[in-house]
Amino acid sequence: MTIRQRAGALAKLREIYFLLDRSEKRHLALLLGLMLLATVIEVIGVGSIYPLLQILATPEKFAEGATAAWLHRAGLSSTRDISLFLTAVFAVFLVLSNLLSVLVNNESAKFAWNNWRNVSIRAFRHYLQQPYPFFFSRN
Repeated sequence: MTIRQRAGALAKLREIYFLLDRSEKRHLALLLGLMLLATVIEVIGVGSIYPLLQILATPEKFAEGATAAWLHRAGLSSTRDISLFLTAVFAVFLVLSNLLSVLVNNESAKFAWNNWRNVSIRAFRHYLQQPYPFFFSRN
């Protein structure tokens, strides 16, 4: 994308942002925050796959570390218990991440649909409120 295209894209985004009213701008900010949160959770989830696989592949090596000692003090006595616990935590995290993704997609679709409808209504209302001579030059 060239600088000129990028500047044109930013101008279009500013135009679209200008069309939104105050509540729609708040909803957009909330939606962007949810998207950011979903992205962070997704990155953490993907980043935790490799350490989890390492723990499952070599539990005796993990048992020597400080995290295993802390989990052992918390009541998880064997490496098998620790592995099951960490796998369950990962699975719960994955389910919550997917639920958040569904929520973000749902809110994004609702936002797009509602704003398309609202902008269309406002534009049509503005068009209908024009004085009668305006239509002579248009039709």
